[in-house]
Amino acid sequence: MANHVLNSKSISNWTFIQDRNSSCVLLQSINSFASKLLVKEHLISISHVFIHTMGTIMSRDSLGKNFTFSMQINDKSNEVIGRFLLTAKELQKIYSPSQVISIAFPTLGAILEASLLENMTVNGLVLSVILPKELRNISLMFEKISKAEGKKSKCVD
Repeated sequence: MANHVLNSKSISNWTFIQDRNSSCVLLQSINSFASKLLVKEHLISISHVFIHTMGTIMSRDSLGKNFTFSMQINDKSNEVIGRFLLTAKELQKIYSPSQVISIAFPTLGAILEASLLENMTVNGLVLSVILPKELRNISLMFEKISKAEGKKSKCVD
């Protein structure tokens, strides 16, 4: 369902929705659903055109984990990369095996731009990460869609 709602051909429809918070509600709903996924022993990877979910079990003994997403933005032929990294040092904070889930949204940035009244631009994949509460230091690395200088990055939670 999320893949359908996030379809790049539907982006213009978001401008007609009265509730300017609707794209944020969508993100929260997807995160809530993803947090209920039950990850077993192996990495899960659920990939669709407009949403890609990866999850795994991590423990203190795990080496650093790295999820790399390479996805097309707005039906363009070029791909943009987003990466989520969790270091082995940070993993020492987990006392029992726990699941980590990361979701990449190639079109959510355009939907946020269309639905919010603020003058903002999303210049990469939108990545969402669901972590055990003990973990706080993660790295998110983004490849820019527009390589123009002078654009500042901002993380939100």
